[in-house]
Amino acid sequence: MGNLLDYIGAQSTVTLDETPFHEVDNLVLSQLSYLLWENGFTGVDCMTVAQLWRRMNGKLFTQGFTAHNDETLLLLASQSKRFSNVRCCNYVSEFEAAKGKQFAAISFLLPDDTVFVSFRGTDSSLTGWKEDFYLCLPDPIAAQTRAAEYLTGIAQTYPLPLRVGGHSKGGNLAVYASSLVSDGIQERLLDVYNNDGPGLSTEVFSGEGYQRIKSRVHTFVP
Repeated sequence: MGNLLDYIGAQSTVTLDETPFHEVDNLVLSQLSYLLWENGFTGVDCMTVAQLWRRMNGKLFTQGFTAHNDETLLLLASQSKRFSNVRCCNYVSEFEAAKGKQFAAISFLLPDDTVFVSFRGTDSSLTGWKEDFYLCLPDPIAAQTRAAEYLTGIAQTYPLPLRVGGHSKGGNLAVYASSLVSDGIQERLLDVYNNDGPGLSTEVFSGEGYQRIKSRVHTFVP
């Protein structure tokens, strides 16, 4: 069975203008949020995937058991017509052990004049794993609250249609944030991708915010 690396290789000459954005593209951008982008974004706010690879080549920018594949993923994406010119913007990474907070996100400006907001899932830290145990409780965790703030800020910065996604905890954050933002921002949401993410509390699922977007939520469970 093929994987993301096979997909990027097969689609390396196919632009997003030629074949519209779809769910596998979502997974590529959701996985890229796991990279440690700090070394790439020093002194700049935005750059293309190709420019980011050149900045990060030779530096430590992967983590966890997917480190090797993630390094290859960025390399292949930087060489493909489909992703090389996608602009990466507004990267944030926040870690506060005392508050039980592990949060990171990045936004991708796509050639179809949309924005894809990608939330990072759980990292290898004890704080990140501790957060996971609180995801389904009624009270929001720090990363969920921050995700809603981040999505609101991106929507205000870029007055464009939005896609939101993430893997694992990132998928949970994508659905939570999309459920909590204002009606006006929700109207601009094209799709919300939950890639193997844990569920939300009953209060969120039954809330008006989630009910307004639930038809645009796509959940993938392997």
